[in-house]
Amino acid sequence: MLFCFLSCAQCLPKQKFWDSLNAIKENAALLSSQKLEFVCKLKQRFEACNSEKDSVYAKILHTIGVYEYLSNNDYKKAIIYTLGSLKINTADSPGSSKVSTIASYFNLGIYYSAMSIFDRALNYYDSAVIYARKFNDTANIIDAKLLIADIYFLIGDYEKSIEESIIGIEYSVQKKDSARLITFLNEKAQSLVFLGKLDEALADVKSVIRYTGHINNPFELATAFKTQALIYETKNQFALAKKSFFKAIQSRLGSNEVGWVASDYNDFGNFYLNSLHDYSNAVKCYFKTIEYAKKVKDNARLVLAHVNLAEASLEEHNYKKSEEYYFKAMADLNLKVSRVILSNPPAHAFDLVGNKDLVFIVMSNKTKLLLSLFKETQNQKYLNACVQTALLTDTLITNIRHNQLGEHSKLYWRNKTHSFFDNALEACYLAQDKNKAIYFLEKSKAVLLNDKLNELGAFGHLPQEEALREQEFRGTIINEQERLNTLNDSTEHQNQQIKFLQSKSEFERYIKSIEQKYPAYYQYKYDDKVPSLDSLQKHVAARKQSFIHYFINDTVAYILAITPTNTKFVKLSKTNFNENLLLSFIKLCANKDSLNSNYTSFVSLSNSIYKLLFQRLQIPKGRVIICADNFLIPFEALCTDHTGNNFLVNDYAFSYVYSARFLMKKINTEKAKGNFVGFAPVGFQPYLRVPELKLSAASLEKCAANYRNKELFINNRATRSNFLKSFSGYSIVNIFSHASADTIEKEPSLFMYDSIIKLSELQLLRNHVANLVILSACETDVGKNAVGEGIYSLARGFSAAGIPSVAATLWVADEQTIYAVSEKFHEHLSQGMRKDEALQKAKIYFMQNSSREKMLPYYWANMIIAGNTDPVKLSTDSRVVKSHSNIFWVIISGSIILLLTTTVIVTRRIKSSNF
Repeated sequence: MLFCFLSCAQCLPKQKFWDSLNAIKENAALLSSQKLEFVCKLKQRFEACNSEKDSVYAKILHTIGVYEYLSNNDYKKAIIYTLGSLKINTADSPGSSKVSTIASYFNLGIYYSAMSIFDRALNYYDSAVIYARKFNDTANIIDAKLLIADIYFLIGDYEKSIEESIIGIEYSVQKKDSARLITFLNEKAQSLVFLGKLDEALADVKSVIRYTGHINNPFELATAFKTQALIYETKNQFALAKKSFFKAIQSRLGSNEVGWVASDYNDFGNFYLNSLHDYSNAVKCYFKTIEYAKKVKDNARLVLAHVNLAEASLEEHNYKKSEEYYFKAMADLNLKVSRVILSNPPAHAFDLVGNKDLVFIVMSNKTKLLLSLFKETQNQKYLNACVQTALLTDTLITNIRHNQLGEHSKLYWRNKTHSFFDNALEACYLAQDKNKAIYFLEKSKAVLLNDKLNELGAFGHLPQEEALREQEFRGTIINEQERLNTLNDSTEHQNQQIKFLQSKSEFERYIKSIEQKYPAYYQYKYDDKVPSLDSLQKHVAARKQSFIHYFINDTVAYILAITPTNTKFVKLSKTNFNENLLLSFIKLCANKDSLNSNYTSFVSLSNSIYKLLFQRLQIPKGRVIICADNFLIPFEALCTDHTGNNFLVNDYAFSYVYSARFLMKKINTEKAKGNFVGFAPVGFQPYLRVPELKLSAASLEKCAANYRNKELFINNRATRSNFLKSFSGYSIVNIFSHASADTIEKEPSLFMYDSIIKLSELQLLRNHVANLVILSACETDVGKNAVGEGIYSLARGFSAAGIPSVAATLWVADEQTIYAVSEKFHEHLSQGMRKDEALQKAKIYFMQNSSREKMLPYYWANMIIAGNTDPVKLSTDSRVVKSHSNIFWVIISGSIILLLTTTVIVTRRIKSSNF
């Protein structure tokens, strides 16, 4: 009957075409290739009738796309036909069907995902979700969210994978879809492991194991066991990890998912390689990975197996075998490379590989291999090739970062790439290539902060209405987050969590749209240039400064010291330097009692750090910029001898920066409406549970006395609202208050009279003219440490808002001391002094005019200056220079007296001439 219909010359009603199409699809006896043939004939028959190309024709095109994919793996044709279907159904013609677009968007996501073109796949899945919501199609929302979460996991954006899984879990619960629920729980648990949230991940895993006791689902049970194994491995519970890996593989074999068995063996091999250093069993697991991956022709898993075999061979110093496995991995990626380890494919060749993470792993391992070959042979060609390979790999890292949306995911990748930069810097050190060293040092430091600042600058390339809309989006997200934090009821909390995540998704969708719409915005936002060694040296020379770049890893430290006339590149191995020395030093500085009772130990420790990290660099006395890496100590508190009386603060004015890029950013030169604004809540609302700062108001007034054109917010005027409203118009902002540091997943917060201001809210500070923010509060430069990014503190939050200079504290401040130092600091600033020198002189003055006890660094070394240290430009009529005020009045008085005297003499002469 179907054949007769397809052969019939007479045009029939559209319903007949629809019924015939369904008959083809539902015929189980037909192969996919046969179905494709029949649907193509149906298309020809429809076209022969010259009928209007409506939703029926669109469905035929959509179905051809499906069978091109299923029978021929012809992604290009599948996409072309599906886009043709979409074009009809998205048109506003009477014959279109908007509901049918859901399936087309969904399938386009599948096709692009199969080609590993994940950015397009995500866009199409997102469109499927948007249309599915319009038609209340929960089933398709769940399926799309699952695939979206999976893509984010594959590309390493674990935070986004978690967010999508949370939304999927909520929809699955509403739909009472237990099968999908456990899949989302597994997806979420795996991402949580990579972000280090092990207890939360373990809770999800146990839920899956419990659910699968009622539902026969060996595949998801296997995933749960493997995630459990990874958790135990991270916790160093190796016996339990091994047992869970065995369970995972056994369960997976029962599911007949051969490809996933390959992944399980790969992870098992990594466990043997990295945790047990059992190379023999690791290799056995990797060969099992290859065996199962070949069964399903899965190149991605073959890449992982070969690159891990290369790593295992490298660990055993079998460089020839490691090299062979590298070439196999490149072949698996379909990258045509010469069989010469010294050469690399061109950068554009990587554009054809969808999974950039796999390419990064391969190229990062190659960098390590070339470095090892140089150490083994001392052949310079390997070292040169290593540096070139590292440069190419860095471009991949940049692309990966730009494609990630979640901050936590980006931080995970900053951590993951730190060892790569270690290898790159070692190659530069061995080659004594300081120009390349500055490049890799900069690319390893505070790149997410640089992205934030680029984003701020990029808004200048948007129309005002777009910039305002972006600001509204951010405000909405913060408000939704605030509401989420106040809810305890589980049901209400879940609903609000979905609302919050959806607002984030809408914002991300909006950002993608303006990136495409405004090329100048996109170009500025993703500008990734780093300053050259020559330009940095000229910058510091013009200001008579020195710059010291530190890079510290588990086993090694690199220091690049740049003075106006010289550069020095130093390597410290773990045998002569231990990062724990820095932790001990800052702990002693921050504890008055410990410092007092263990002063001799402190002096010895301080002097040893001085010799290791500073003395050997031969920095000329004067102004020094410290660019630290994963640590922040007050260098001014280092002792130059064993007496404990001679500190570096006496000879050096220190400042601190996140990177040279941050230092050399253009400063906002717009004119301020005022020169000084100060906030001193003094007291706080009871629910905030922080003590009064009774001396703060008087001290703030003393600081403000150095300036004209100022505004003070004291007591109940120092509110959150007044702060956000008044911050933007002044050159100097001073805050005398309390602050809380980020310790256990809690954002740093600044206390105002009525409320708190969180780190994330500082992004709302736009169009400001502030040149310097002084945070005279406790622990304003303390927070969680993010590898490669530094300390996530309130000070950093202000820096990310585009403030060029921030003075902040490193530990709980002594109230009287911080006020005394701040007052003198402002006196020097108002005289036009550079910020770092102003703070140095304020500290020295405090030490010279205080009791012997207050010579302890606990008191005076607490506040540091971060960022640009040029003088604050104040309007000429606004300075009140106390030290010269008497001279001023003497000059004025003298001028008046001289004028009166002259008048009297002239008058007398006139009178005498009249006689």
